[in-house]
Amino acid sequence: LKLGKGEEFDAAYVAEHGFRRPVLFADKKPEQLGLRVPPPRDPNGAPFTYATVAELVGPFRPIQVIDTATQLTTEYTLKEWVGYLETPPKDRARTLNVITLEFSQTPLGKLVTEPKFARDVDFVNLHWPQTLEDIRKSTPCSDGAKVSSEDILHQLEVLKKDRPRVSKYCLMSAAGSYTDFHIDFGGTAVWYHLFFGRKIFYFVEPTPENIKIYSKWATNARTKTSYEFLPDLILAAGGKVYEVTLRKGQTLFIPSGWIHAVFTPEDSLVFGGNFVHRHSLEMQLDVFRLERQMKVGRDFRFPNYQKLMWFCARDFLEECDRLRPRRPKRWDGKDFVVDSSIEQGRVQLICKKYSPHVLRGYRALARQLERWSMSKAKIATEQFPENMDVAKLSSRIGDVMKRCTIYIDWEEKEKLCALRK
Repeated sequence: LKLGKGEEFDAAYVAEHGFRRPVLFADKKPEQLGLRVPPPRDPNGAPFTYATVAELVGPFRPIQVIDTATQLTTEYTLKEWVGYLETPPKDRARTLNVITLEFSQTPLGKLVTEPKFARDVDFVNLHWPQTLEDIRKSTPCSDGAKVSSEDILHQLEVLKKDRPRVSKYCLMSAAGSYTDFHIDFGGTAVWYHLFFGRKIFYFVEPTPENIKIYSKWATNARTKTSYEFLPDLILAAGGKVYEVTLRKGQTLFIPSGWIHAVFTPEDSLVFGGNFVHRHSLEMQLDVFRLERQMKVGRDFRFPNYQKLMWFCARDFLEECDRLRPRRPKRWDGKDFVVDSSIEQGRVQLICKKYSPHVLRGYRALARQLERWSMSKAKIATEQFPENMDVAKLSSRIGDVMKRCTIYIDWEEKEKLCALRK
């Protein structure tokens, strides 16, 4: 990524330019990205190693270990895992990999801070309730009933326990490890810092055609005895596969939906994390639906994803409600109808504040929330936030986003007509 003078890869930059391709920072130090990782050596000169991870997270913490040859998992303790990694590579009977150790609630979590961009746009940071005020604030309450203080305290405790914790992972990979092609759960974006070692990524852009090929490949891979290499299928269909090498000290950002595999040429340690954000909402929702179609197990999906989306919608509506129009400029879009639910001036302010790709994302979210609100399935109803009138909320955001989308379409047509003149 080539940034202009004074530019930073942050929320403002992404709001203007988008975040649609992987971004590799080959020369920027972690602190230049607002990222904090442990120092390579402690004050006494001792290096930060796999054993240090075990000491900080807990030597008897159970972890899932993947066998590269079979892609099957088994359980180790961190102490056992460190013993394996401290064995010389030539003496290891198997090539193993750990990619799911989330450590945010451990002493190691205090030594790692996500990059500023990830923190600033992460829906969990922005919208998951963390205080009593978060619970009290303008939640559309079912039947207009008042919620007691005891209920609010109980809700807060439950929400603290249910908070999605996916922002800090430690990946420890033996030389020769390989993670096959996949899309990160929930269509999340990823930050990925290589503390030591080397990684080689193989990327496939999430075009509709490539997603279709990937979905069929991933589904068939569970039932077929012979293995097909996804890049062969992508290239045969006229697509492209990109190779990116990540070296010690470098940081990579992966956008939502990108299909990728990872090869580890040498023993490696990575700090990374996942985040959902407003700049790729359409893609994230597409991946959510794809996971359902592919029958991905609940343990391998983003935790409490639907509940998080309800909180995002609630807070977005509050942001819109705070916009106060002065003298709305009239437009003559024939398809636009203004009624009492939202005034013309506020639509213009919303469309001015948010970029078209963000608003189209919220439009996609509004459609999805409408489907969830009408569902009787337990998988949907158990994700309804307590005391929230989900039908009312989905109706309101649907109404707002329908009008914003019409205005955006009208404005784009006007610009196109002006260019033609």
